[in-house]
Amino acid sequence: MSKNNYLVLGNTGFVGKNLFIYLEKKIKNKAKILGFGSKKIDLSIENKAKKLSKFIDKKSIIFFLSFNKTQRNAKISDLEKNLDIIKNFNKIISLKKPKKIIFFSTQSVYGEDTNNLNTTEKTLPDPTSYYGIAKYLAERLLIKICEEREIPLVVARIPRVYGEGDSAKNYGPTMFLNNFLKLNSFSIWGNGEEKRDYIYINDLNNIIFKLSNNSFQGVVNVCSGKPYSFSEIIKILETVSKKKIKIKKIKRTRKKVNHIMNNNLLQKIIGNYKFAHLDKNLGRLYNRYKSNEK
Repeated sequence: MSKNNYLVLGNTGFVGKNLFIYLEKKIKNKAKILGFGSKKIDLSIENKAKKLSKFIDKKSIIFFLSFNKTQRNAKISDLEKNLDIIKNFNKIISLKKPKKIIFFSTQSVYGEDTNNLNTTEKTLPDPTSYYGIAKYLAERLLIKICEEREIPLVVARIPRVYGEGDSAKNYGPTMFLNNFLKLNSFSIWGNGEEKRDYIYINDLNNIIFKLSNNSFQGVVNVCSGKPYSFSEIIKILETVSKKKIKIKKIKRTRKKVNHIMNNNLLQKIIGNYKFAHLDKNLGRLYNRYKSNEK
């Protein structure tokens, strides 16, 4: 039986790097695993993007993470760069047909300022940021060419990912833990009541690998289905650290919105997957960071 080969496009960021390492350990010598960051192959520049063609064949499973991830203070030029990336990639797969593509999309396509208490794959997209708009446009462009070329495509809509190695600038569990360790305090908007879904990096890797070996095609929410408010995360950190955290409440500049994702379809596709609990993960991360300080 012929071996698959795995291409991780965007393997230098937090998620891509972890996925690449996961695949190396999971597959070992059973398949070829290649990783490409923008320094190796810049997909936003057509002449450089063409270099990717020689690595794609009918056994290739492509994990597509390459994207300009600027969200805060993003400009129209950031959106244009992302459209260049997807345009150049589509040109490549119009000539070289891979076995399957997993596109890493985002919860942001459902709307950063839209209150969603039960976000399913049928929830209408409503992105308001350049990043969310670019991701949704990329989804549609990929879906179109993959239908034309009969290439199996999975669009994974993913909430905030957290875990060891994540950027402390990402508003959520990692930022809260980092600020607590360094400052013993942090700021929240209002009372921190808005709820979000988060997914642990190890869970994400396991699920993406399952989807790559599954016959499912289409859009799926890759999420835990267990939302937490910012105030709940604070209480978890206080419990694992056995310390009281100083909280600065900032007056809201926008209305409170919840982003709660539904993972019923995901569980139907891959089976009854048991997600790691946020409190246990934060406990492990807290203990690991503290031990590294010694």
